[in-house]
Amino acid sequence: AACGAMALLCLNLNDLDGAIEWGTRGAESARVFGADAVMVDAMISAGLGEALRDGPGSTATQEEALSLARAKALDAEIPRALNGLAYPAVLHRSHELANRYLEEGIEHCAEHDLDLWRLSMLGLKARSQLNQGHWSAAAEIAGQLMDDEHDSPTPRLEALLILALIRSRRGDPGVHTALTEAMELARPMDEMAWIPIGSARAEVAWLEGREEDVAEATDAALALALARNAPWEVGELACWRHRAGISDRLSVDVPAAYALELAGRHEDASAAWRELGCPYEAAFVLSLAREQDLIERAHAELRLLDARPAAGIVARRLRESGVRGVPRGPRQATLENPANLTGRELDVLALVAEGLSNAQIAKRLFLSRRTVDHHVSQILRKLGVPSRARAIVEATRLGIGTPTAHSSR
Repeated sequence: AACGAMALLCLNLNDLDGAIEWGTRGAESARVFGADAVMVDAMISAGLGEALRDGPGSTATQEEALSLARAKALDAEIPRALNGLAYPAVLHRSHELANRYLEEGIEHCAEHDLDLWRLSMLGLKARSQLNQGHWSAAAEIAGQLMDDEHDSPTPRLEALLILALIRSRRGDPGVHTALTEAMELARPMDEMAWIPIGSARAEVAWLEGREEDVAEATDAALALALARNAPWEVGELACWRHRAGISDRLSVDVPAAYALELAGRHEDASAAWRELGCPYEAAFVLSLAREQDLIERAHAELRLLDARPAAGIVARRLRESGVRGVPRGPRQATLENPANLTGRELDVLALVAEGLSNAQIAKRLFLSRRTVDHHVSQILRKLGVPSRARAIVEATRLGIGTPTAHSSR
């Protein structure tokens, strides 16, 4: 058990070799004494170290731990194993693998009332959806995390960061409200919590035209990420700084998509992000290229993603270089939905218009009552009205349709 605890401490310090060594030692000792729960716990830590170090394909140790946990009916260890398998998959953008582990893990936690593990995996699912450009789905999951009452601040922190990024990328209000609350939550937490906050602050500053604020937002976060030898985090922070004209000497090898951008190979970096299934990152990095045809392609892709601030920045760049006929304003889908309601919010609005209560809407859409309450609140906020009846009137005035099947957007 002490060896397993050492492995967990090494993981928290991102000492992956130490986690593997201590976890393996603990698992071997526990196997001799027949201490199944201790053995599985140590194996999970060792296996997570392997997956983080060597990539999400290195799952053999964790898969064995998961099989043992199932065979021994160790219900409390199963979600840790699934969470440990999902986390590196999300980090490395292995979306299908992540989804498989997360769906099983969330279902298991719901069946066994393991709420904190369920919330952890919902946070990973929201992050995975964000990475894939499924912003409405990510926002919906983040809303569930915000609504849940729980003792741990970590799920709410993740939800706030995801909401801040989505709002910033879409040009929605509430960006700084979410960021400020995230920073307040993070103050008493482990310093690692400040790394994603630094990245989020940098992105918000860049999209708001405050490039001069990127250094202050990322100085401490980059130092922490380098000290922890965290390549994905270092790569993201270094790229935001590079975009703001800051050059850094990195002691960590960063993933290819980041390394290509830092080397000025924007088209290749875009292709790398596309290969990883990350359309926003692919379009964004392409917009930083020098070639006009690549910038125009990036502008079209950003408009399709409804990434209004980034698309606006690129449009100004194109006009300043003499390009004529650059589309102005939001894309057609946004013009048809000036309040910028999400697909799910349109679903809920349609059922509100039918006169259904929140409980009836929850049943119709297979959602929790709390989630529907959140959607209704968001609809009222976006339409700027105090009641459901006024929401219907305002939606009609704006010409917002109320289709019944938007959830795939």
